[in-house]
Amino acid sequence: MKKELSYLKIVVPILKVIAIIQSIGLAVGVALATFFSINGVDKGWKILTSWAASTGGTITGKFPDIPHPIFLWVGIFHGVLILMLMILIRKFCQNLVVGKIFVPANVTLTRQASLVLLINGFISVTGVIGEISVGGIDLLTLLAALAVFTISKILEQANAIAEENDFTI
Repeated sequence: MKKELSYLKIVVPILKVIAIIQSIGLAVGVALATFFSINGVDKGWKILTSWAASTGGTITGKFPDIPHPIFLWVGIFHGVLILMLMILIRKFCQNLVVGKIFVPANVTLTRQASLVLLINGFISVTGVIGEISVGGIDLLTLLAALAVFTISKILEQANAIAEENDFTI
């Protein structure tokens, strides 16, 4: 590995830790979304606050204004897409660390990443304390998808040139 890419040795484990934390967060999110889907948002919030009170704890603050539990599931889907993107980036960085730059796997990884970004661009999830909204198109994410797809095409062409050079005597 070249000195210019040595920072990737630090990035790869950090991405792994972040992916693990994201996975734990998604598991908690799925549990809560299931709970609120079964009980409804208002009733579910009352159940949680009464459970906290019975255990000697309290839940303070206002629960996010969620019109329907489907919004929680959209948020979880958004989180899954982010997790997928982190995993793809980690695999790509691992390939770079071991010197696999112009390989078909990197083309596949960048294409998959562009697809994840494209899907994510049409699922704009924003949240502030007390409110969660879903909808709209995230133009920045769509532009990132286009840029990553373009990089995948460049890598594809570079792979073809590298293969040609391998056969040249």
